[in-house]
Amino acid sequence: MQGKKGLKSPISNFACSASKGQVAVEFFIYVGFFLLVFVVTTTVFINEQAYELKEKELLFVKETAAQFADYVNFAISAGDGYKGTFSFPTKIFEGDYDVKFGKNGYIYINWTKENEGFDYVYATNSGDYEMAVGAGSCVQTEGGTGRVNVDESIGEFTLINDKGVIYINQTC
Repeated sequence: MQGKKGLKSPISNFACSASKGQVAVEFFIYVGFFLLVFVVTTTVFINEQAYELKEKELLFVKETAAQFADYVNFAISAGDGYKGTFSFPTKIFEGDYDVKFGKNGYIYINWTKENEGFDYVYATNSGDYEMAVGAGSCVQTEGGTGRVNVDESIGEFTLINDKGVIYINQTC
């Protein structure tokens, strides 16, 4: 409705400003929706990455236990008179860990990081063998279980095969 040429009626102006307001509201609804989708997707992605990182850390702890088992297997298979020094990490992913060699052919590893613990038992291929602590070594035997504890802060130890008895030595 136009009165004079080129002039719009007040009703027409009201309809135009109402559609601009509706467009602004719809725009913010769309922006809010896509922002919500982005935040949810990002959160899921970050959580998945954290889970995968934890899985890789635990896999590395298992590989460290396997490495200790390989050292013992090698010392046993090399036979009488074998002596070898092996190095290992003092920490695993900035977490502390304990390694114990059992009389029963198992290696026990306990890893702690950020108040979370993980225990893993790894069997050696050599089965049942006798573990002993070498003279003058700072390695300790756990009372009752007979497990031999290695001091990880030193970063290396020596295995000696003396007639089938595997001696563990560490210099403090």
